[in-house]
Amino acid sequence: QGHRAIAQMLLQFEPASIDQVNNCNDTSLHYAMISDAGIPMIEMLLRSGADPDKKNAEGHTPLVEAVIEKKTEAAEFLTRIVNQLRHYPGYAEFRMAQQRATAVNAILDGSWEPP
Repeated sequence: QGHRAIAQMLLQFEPASIDQVNNCNDTSLHYAMISDAGIPMIEMLLRSGADPDKKNAEGHTPLVEAVIEKKTEAAEFLTRIVNQLRHYPGYAEFRMAQQRATAVNAILDGSWEPP
């Protein structure tokens, strides 16, 4: 719970940092997927525009990292969201975190469903 509150606070002040990487090109979403932070942290990062397709230095997306680490619940959650995002109008052209955030929020809030 505490980590999520800190992450939320940081994102309020520096929303563009959502996809910042470390020396291994891991993002906060990569870490959340393999940690015990759980679905609430993953959801918060996605709602803030985290890129679920960003690859780290090993070429792994956050989903691949979760599968490798056997984080089944996280992997299933992200798979559901990513599958819906693929159908979101214009998603293939999204480059900005705010565009991803808008799409994820519409999906999670139930205001948009894929055809």
